Amino acid sequence: MTTNGYLLDHTAAERLAGLGIRRFQVSLDGPARHHDHTRVRADGQGTFDRIWRNLLSIRDGSVDAHVLLRVHLTPGNLDVMPAFLTQVRDTFLDDRRFRVFLKRVVRLGGAGDASMEVLDAEDERIAALEEIVVSDGQGESLFEAEQVCYAARANSMMVRADGRLGKCTRRPVRTRQHRRAPAPRRHAGGGHPARFRRWLQGWESRDAELTACPYEAFTRQGPQLLQLTARPGS
Repeated sequence: MTTNGYLLDHTAAERLAGLGIRRFQVSLDGPARHHDHTRVRADGQGTFDRIWRNLLSIRDGSVDAHVLLRVHLTPGNLDVMPAFLTQVRDTFLDDRRFRVFLKRVVRLGGAGDASMEVLDAEDERIAALEEIVVSDGQGESLFEAEQVCYAARANSMMVRADGRLGKCTRRPVRTRQHRRAPAPRRHAGGGHPARFRRWLQGWESRDAELTACPYEAFTRQGPQLLQLTARPGS
């Protein structure tokens, strides 16, 4: 489960673990000052303090779950990252249920995308930050390799703010005919198997582009990707 962590305290984690959901990814945009600038509540209040308390409650509890802390790197927060990652390491990484994944914020399209400042993938400062949080067992990836997008995984769904289910957090995909790349409104097998299967077709075709990012593949390869229909009985 990928979550902002705002409601994921120890009680919620235990309940989800009882349902078979034991892997969580929680995003952090840096310490409170930086995180609260980019991730705010509807009333304008920050979210960092509550998320941090929730993580501490999981650490201090005994729930059988694993938490991947996804820390986002930008030119604007890079100077505070050494101290922040040291705090993260000293607070959580003695517990083998916690791991850290450093992720550069990148351009994904949309309004203002071109004006974003992003770090170069070869920036040596990123490697230095990785050294802070590396620990025994970090080489054993808790999740699938990053080249496989969550939207291409059969067991991955997202819940929008209005409660609708989808496959991708990015903008609705439209082809040249302005058709929307569909995502099921109900669980796979619960009403829209053909729509669901379109997001998984990279596994059948062995198309690395489709499994790396179905969104980009829909956009670049055009409406033919939307023509796949479910096989009888699927």
